[in-house]
Order: sequence, then structure tokens, then C-alpha cells
Amino acid sequence: MATPAGVDEICIRIERPDDVATIQRITGQAFAQVAHASGSEARIIDSLREAGVLLSWVAESAEGGVVGQVSLSPVWIGDSSEGWFGLGPIAVDPQYQRRGVGSRLVETAMSYLRSIGACGCILIGDPGWYRRFGFLPAPDMHFAEVSAPWLMVLPFVEDWPRGEVHYHPAFMSALA
Repeated sequence: MATPAGVDEICIRIERPDDVATIQRITGQAFAQVAHASGSEARIIDSLREAGVLLSWVAESAEGGVVGQVSLSPVWIGDSSEGWFGLGPIAVDPQYQRRGVGSRLVETAMSYLRSIGACGCILIGDPGWYRRFGFLPAPDMHFAEVSAPWLMVLPFVEDWPRGEVHYHPAFMSALA
């Protein structure tokens, strides 16, 4: 078997319709290795896509195969706040993990949010991994049973909201 490409040989691009089956497979494989995974990660991506609110990029290897994916979708914090997004799910083919592919995907998504003037981004994830991108624990925000340090925020504005985080209904319906 050939050695998987390094991060320099990876191209990040917008998801295309013919990527969907591969994204589902990679997401299932990547989250099968995560103890706290819910098993709903691929359904979340599909549900957001069907609702027309998914922003999705894929990592494509030099050989032309999709090896990773990152999702963004709108979120609301507190009573009302526009311009906020949730990061995730993000998945990388297990053969390409620990090669910088996930980092490239997150950097692409955050660069996009800054370019459109977004207020910031929240996520539920490993603080040890996401801190490198500037994400901070969000003690003044909460979502279901998740709290800081697992609930994290990357604000692009000085005055950011506090309170309950509300994911898009398509995200929530996929959890049921």
C-alpha cells in the first residue's frame, strides 16, 4: 500500500455532490475511533446539507481522493445573535490523521468566516487540539450537557454573547 500524502500534497476545496458518499464513509470511520462520538456525525452533515445551511470543504489527496471534511453551520447564542457559526463535524480518513489535514481544514474554515465578517465560531471538541487555532473554553455559554472546557469559542469580535447555544434545527434533528 502506498504511503498517504503529506499535508503539502493536500488540496482543500468546496464539497461537490459527488463527494457525499465518501464524506459519509470517512466520517463513520473517523468517529468510530472516538470514545465520546455519538454515531450521529454523518447524519448531522447530511441533515445540514439537506436544509441548505451546510458550508463544507473537503481535503483531496494528490491522487484525487477525498480524505477529510469540515462542516460549518449557523448557530445562535442567547436570545438572538447573528453571524455565529458552529464548527463540526470534522473528519479525516484514519490513514491521513496526524498529518496536518485536520488543521488545514480548520484553518480554511476559520479563514472563510473571517473573510465574510462572521462574529465568531463555537464548537464542541477536545480543548487540547482546538486551542492551537485560538479557541477558548466558553464558560459563559452552554449547550445541553456540554460545558467548558469542551464547549469552546473563537470570537472575531470583542463583545460576544453569552448564554445557551442553539444549533440549527437540522443539526438538532440529526441527534435524535
